[in-house]
Amino acid sequence: MKNNKTLVITAFFALFAIQISAQGYNRISIDLEGGVTKPMDPFTHLYFPELASPFHVKAGVRVMGTPSFGLKASYTYEYFTEGSGSLPFKTTAQVGALEGVLNIGRACNFEEFSKHIGLSVHAGVGLGFLQGVDAKGETGIDRFGSVLFGISPQIRLTEKLSILTDISMYGNTRQDHSFDFKSVTDNRGFDGYFANISAGISLSLGKNDKNIDWKFRDAGLASKLDSLEEEIEALKIKTQINEDKLSGIDSKMLDDDNDGVANYLDEEKDTKEGAIVDTKGKTISLKGFDDLMADPVVGMKLFYTVQLGVYSN
Repeated sequence: MKNNKTLVITAFFALFAIQISAQGYNRISIDLEGGVTKPMDPFTHLYFPELASPFHVKAGVRVMGTPSFGLKASYTYEYFTEGSGSLPFKTTAQVGALEGVLNIGRACNFEEFSKHIGLSVHAGVGLGFLQGVDAKGETGIDRFGSVLFGISPQIRLTEKLSILTDISMYGNTRQDHSFDFKSVTDNRGFDGYFANISAGISLSLGKNDKNIDWKFRDAGLASKLDSLEEEIEALKIKTQINEDKLSGIDSKMLDDDNDGVANYLDEEKDTKEGAIVDTKGKTISLKGFDDLMADPVVGMKLFYTVQLGVYSN
């Protein structure tokens, strides 16, 4: 079982590497951001943060396997300080994370209304630590795990350079200290939350001229595909109509009384077996023939034959 898991993981990364090495577009980008941060919970009584602490930096390396999907490794550093009226504190936080990235702009074809606007969402897990001065005046470190989610709008400046903004939310587990570091918490599950807002740049790396973030679907090909889809739908409708017609014809061609005339032409629906009928399914009565054939002697012996022939001479 372990070998199978290893094989699957190896195959996944091999396929991902093949995608990365594909020619034509740069698939690796460096994202550099700076902004503000906001710790939300937990805090010790009489300690609370600024509305937005003014120091947050984030650096990431993003690798896109396709225009829509990729992976991102990031490092975040920030510090939290007291707000107006709070007792003083200063705590730093550092988080390293691995995330999956979905480029909504390419998945949803934003190029149909703008070729300069992009939008991505990212989510993943990370490990980090808080560092601050506790109530005893001693510097301490509090390690935690983190789950994060963010959304990143983009504006393309050149083929390789974009303006990037980001809003991210972090939920921490096993965070033992409050953000001010003056008390110890005993919460279970997610026991610390903070968010940050930042802006920066995204720079594409590689020898190619274009970044895969902006690989648009070919307009001519898209038009042809749409036209083919319309033709396929029209053919489906015609096929259904023809099937309905054939079904109607089949039902009309039934001959319930077995007189050789189809139901839709048969004006006599219950012709007796063996009766001679006309083209409308009505029984033909030959004067005197029935009486003659009814005679027990003649009916068995009398027999008429008419022969018709066509010859070349």
